[in-house]
Amino acid sequence: MAEPKRFLVVAMGNRVEALRVAVGLTLSDASLQVDVWGEAPLDEGAADHLEALEFGDVPVAVLPAGDEASWDRLARHILDSDGVYCL
Repeated sequence: MAEPKRFLVVAMGNRVEALRVAVGLTLSDASLQVDVWGEAPLDEGAADHLEALEFGDVPVAVLPAGDEASWDRLARHILDSDGVYCL
């Protein structure tokens, strides 16, 4: 049996929508990682999505925008993925 695809969702501009997409991808037979660029959104919709991702054991990394190491971590995650969704 083939290994499952590895998807990365990068939440940059429309972070709540990116989290919604990530929740939808939990229904696929894929390994999923979420990177949130900057601060994690704190509104109620985002909280529901983050809770669903936590329930699905999906790793969510918050990458501070002003931290140079965030760029390196994001680049590594992109290279380690079969598909990347940037929203």
